[in-house]
Amino acid sequence: MEASNRRRWIGIVASVAAASVLAVGGWWLYQRQHTVTAPALAADPGQPFAAIECKPRLFDDQPALAVVFTQPVDGRQKLDDLIRVTDLGPVAPGPKPAAASQPEGKIVQGAWVIGDNPRVAYFPAIQPQRRFKVEVLPNLLSQDGAKLAEGKTCELTSEAMPASFYFASRGVVLPAGQNGGLPVVTVNVPEVDLQFLRVEPQAMPRFLERVAGVRRAASDGADTEEGGEGDEGGYEGGYGNGRRLKGLVGGWELDQLRASTTSVYLGRFSTEQSPNKRRVNFIPVEGIKELQEPGVYIAVMNQPGRFAYDYQVTYFYVTDIGLQAHRYSRNLDAFATSLKAGTALSGVSFELLDENARSLAKADGDSEGHARFDSVPGGATLLVARRSHGGNAEMSTLVLRE
Repeated sequence: MEASNRRRWIGIVASVAAASVLAVGGWWLYQRQHTVTAPALAADPGQPFAAIECKPRLFDDQPALAVVFTQPVDGRQKLDDLIRVTDLGPVAPGPKPAAASQPEGKIVQGAWVIGDNPRVAYFPAIQPQRRFKVEVLPNLLSQDGAKLAEGKTCELTSEAMPASFYFASRGVVLPAGQNGGLPVVTVNVPEVDLQFLRVEPQAMPRFLERVAGVRRAASDGADTEEGGEGDEGGYEGGYGNGRRLKGLVGGWELDQLRASTTSVYLGRFSTEQSPNKRRVNFIPVEGIKELQEPGVYIAVMNQPGRFAYDYQVTYFYVTDIGLQAHRYSRNLDAFATSLKAGTALSGVSFELLDENARSLAKADGDSEGHARFDSVPGGATLLVARRSHGGNAEMSTLVLRE
């Protein structure tokens, strides 16, 4: 029991499942944070069943119309016969005409669906920047079988999704040979410019300590709350994220990397074009010759022809080495596993470095991908695993202070 209490797990960067999820985890999180949802209000059993309001919303990353109710809606009924949508035409420039003078337009064919919040019905896949009339008929039923107290008619305008682009993850290990590329999310942006900086070997420990190490206290000047990847937070958000090099980062922060990085590739990449819809595009980093040298790369992205004060930033490295460490009071066990196959990797060398990239200890892994350091120097900051395989060298890293 005493030995168990002394044992300290310091991190796992291994497993096929984790590697697969990592590339899309930031993308899913962004969707959850940026998709507008209905107010999270509990239904009042004593409140009559009624339609509260109509709102333009997003559903499955596309413009949609939404009707919010006071009680959960019975999704088993044929909603398309009970909620009617009429297209009143495109948004006209200038003052909006009076409701009485608007043309009736045409009935829109589609399908109403109930969202995660059962009090909200969505009409998805509508055209952006058009005016619509929504008519809710009084025969609509709640889950408890109650009918609407009265019907509701409202008019609203669908919104155009603003142009945006961002990386789908905040610092990522790309499994070699199966990653598909560096994931980039775009909305109404047909192409992006990407510059790749390679972190110099001597700067690696400080870099990883900065972006992946233990959070510093707020009094230390570090960011206490990371902004979203699609955040337009300007200088404050940029400087905060600059400490981690994730998401929106200010140009001044990036300029401080000149002494520790080398620009190795600059290119323009076309993205999949689907108007007013978020798309995930994979930049084929493994096929770019300049990015095949083992190491950590910083990707800096901006929109062609735009000169902003901030850039979308992430960092990554491509490897098949899944690295895991078990640290005890005095010693450390290191394990290397294939991210492709999930099996132990032989021929891996392990090294402990201090914050100035000085080597403190080395150990060779056995056929089971295991190596032991009988003592861990107090200044050890970084565990590095390296392997030469098929004429290619690869590496993986783990910050010991995480």
